[in-house]
Amino acid sequence: MPRARCWAWYGESGAGKSVAGLAIIGLIDPPGRISGGEIYLSGLRIDNLPPEEMRRIRGKRIGMIFQDPLTSLNPLYKIGDQLVETIRTHLNLSESRARKRAIDLLAEVGIPAPDKAHRCLSARIFRRHAPARRDRAWRSAPNRN
Repeated sequence: MPRARCWAWYGESGAGKSVAGLAIIGLIDPPGRISGGEIYLSGLRIDNLPPEEMRRIRGKRIGMIFQDPLTSLNPLYKIGDQLVETIRTHLNLSESRARKRAIDLLAEVGIPAPDKAHRCLSARIFRRHAPARRDRAWRSAPNRN
């Protein structure tokens, strides 16, 4: 695949797209495993990297957009803590600067009162705001039939 390109898979439900994506980015849970072949990213073999090294690559150089955004965050943890962890993994920011960046990101995607929302469990935020955001996106989407 050419460098600096996005790659998308499409196909029938149950064909294995999500499992293959999870395997590529190193998130397949046991007893799942990669049974053969090798995975390279920009010439670097990544299927055999130590977990901490793969964690630094995942989300910054390679990622996956999950089918259901409501399952992308753990509902048992505060949304701000999850965002701060990801931001600090990939950017050299202090805890306070990463928290400010997390709040800014929540505002950017239209979460009301992001300075308060970042302290809420992610399940609460999505239950409260995701349906309205989907409705707004649908009403403003061009060429809907």
